Amino acid sequence: MNFSDNFLFENIKDGDFQKMMCCFTPKIENFKKNQIVCDFGKNPGIVGIIREGTAITVRNGINGNRTILESLEEGDIFGEAFTVCDKLSDGIFVICEEDCQVMFMDYRNILHRCSSGCQAHNRLLENFFYMLARRSVMLSRRVELLSRRTIRDKILCYLSMESCSQKTRKIRLPMSLSNLSDYLCVDRSAMMREIKKLNDEGIIKSEKKFITILDNSIDEDI
Repeated sequence: MNFSDNFLFENIKDGDFQKMMCCFTPKIENFKKNQIVCDFGKNPGIVGIIREGTAITVRNGINGNRTILESLEEGDIFGEAFTVCDKLSDGIFVICEEDCQVMFMDYRNILHRCSSGCQAHNRLLENFFYMLARRSVMLSRRVELLSRRTIRDKILCYLSMESCSQKTRKIRLPMSLSNLSDYLCVDRSAMMREIKKLNDEGIIKSEKKFITILDNSIDEDI
């Protein structure tokens, strides 16, 4: 994808986009699988856009436990929430799931009009704050997911949400199964047992990175 196609720059003409890039002086960097893309504890004012590849946002707890906060795919933006609350950024990292290309920008360039007075900057701010609102909705869905009492319910809730998001009952997992267990905050072995049970019961069919929902009642139950 082209960076200009990202939602942050929606309804901004190509000419205005190029002017913004001259003002913002963004950095474009390439990263390898498992490489740390960003440490928000050290760079709380950074906003990134993933042009190619996938990544995950991870929080490392004081006790060493790891929690995956979200998965990031092509076109996704990270770091925007910490531009308004950087005190919560310690111990949070973005790590590549596969090779990535990322564009970094200083959030101050987004929130403050440049000296050139770009006409499109108001549109950029509208897009940015809409993204913050959308992030709030995503977090509420995350709370709903983690509030499920059993591992089985968490798996089914997650699959239902992904099916809705991807608009298909054949879901491509955006992360490895190991990372999925961290995302669901459950033991990996216990999660794999539940996935096997769901396969055996004919509720789902899992094939490597894909899981197909076979039971039409799942969406009604979740």
